Amino acid sequence: MKILIVAPGLAPHVGGVGVYERETLPHLVQDLTGAGAGVTLLLSRDAPFALTAPGLRILRLPVRRDRSALRVLFEQLYACLRSWGADVLVSLESRLPLLPVWSRRNVVVLHDIYPLQVAAGIYTEEGSRVGLLYTCSVTRRAVSLADKIVTDSNSVAREVQEFLGVPSSRLITVPCGVNQSKFKRVGDPSRVRRVRDRWGLPARFCLFVSSLSRNKNIALVARAYALAGWEARFLHPVVLTSSFGSIGLESPVRALLEQGRQRGMFLPVGRVPDDDLPAMYAAASVLIYPSHHEGFGLPPLEAMACGTPVIASNRASLPEVVGDAGLLVDPTDTAALLRALEQVNDERVAQELTQRGLERARRFSWERTAEQLADQILSWPSA
Repeated sequence: MKILIVAPGLAPHVGGVGVYERETLPHLVQDLTGAGAGVTLLLSRDAPFALTAPGLRILRLPVRRDRSALRVLFEQLYACLRSWGADVLVSLESRLPLLPVWSRRNVVVLHDIYPLQVAAGIYTEEGSRVGLLYTCSVTRRAVSLADKIVTDSNSVAREVQEFLGVPSSRLITVPCGVNQSKFKRVGDPSRVRRVRDRWGLPARFCLFVSSLSRNKNIALVARAYALAGWEARFLHPVVLTSSFGSIGLESPVRALLEQGRQRGMFLPVGRVPDDDLPAMYAAASVLIYPSHHEGFGLPPLEAMACGTPVIASNRASLPEVVGDAGLLVDPTDTAALLRALEQVNDERVAQELTQRGLERARRFSWERTAEQLADQILSWPSA
């Protein structure tokens, strides 16, 4: 069987899809080549992928992973041309070329349909309208051409059925995983101290691991802290792994964040390297993750694997990820968030959430994700 895997998003520091590809691809390639398949990977020029395996061929675009029109052009052309003669084309990025695709079968990993929902006015997000139009076009193309659509959660599968009218027979849910060797309880206190010192972290703090786009809902946190009067005894400073320069911030929210920063309650530290993130999770009292929508939601899973209590939104995929191992709140209800913050400030509650989170995180691994995805790819005959 000849398999073409398209993953030009495999590049350093490229959001959740980049993490998915970085973590899944090595295991997926080993599973497929181990079953005797010939695998061709189509990657960006800067993709950090060095695995070798019998039957594996790596092709690189002549451009880096970015959002330039040139990269889009090469991605379209190369994916189209290399699909000729492939038994199965696998797209790990929710898209297929607008140009003709010649593979016999197509599998698309559809991480979410959020861009389509933004275009339809279901959600509001700032950004390039041209970029949104392109993303919507290639996503719809992928949905129309795919023989199998793999979603990260049952929530996304339901949205695809309801929003795009795709029958359940074409949909398979394969949950994301967590790198168990990286995200785990930090046994060395000096490692946590070094990260505290490097980033100037308070003795106790809440962690917000996300961009500040509207969907990620930092607005709920800002309004909740302001509602409580900033000085409530159960409130701790919020460390944000982003900056206040986000174009998605509305002026009233930006003003509240600035007020909080002046009071020492909001601490934007910018992007945190992957090597520091586990210790930062371990140092935090709680992860706050109140998104309006997620296709999966990796940070809550990573936090639970590190033993950090989680407060997350009760919308979309997050209840599937967190289960009963965290506190779920309505992402529009500031009072609900404040109640959850007060709850997790109780040491007994925090310890119980830590234990539940550790147990739940053990159910997820990238090896399992890759194995289930490989099973779907290999389930067709080669002719």
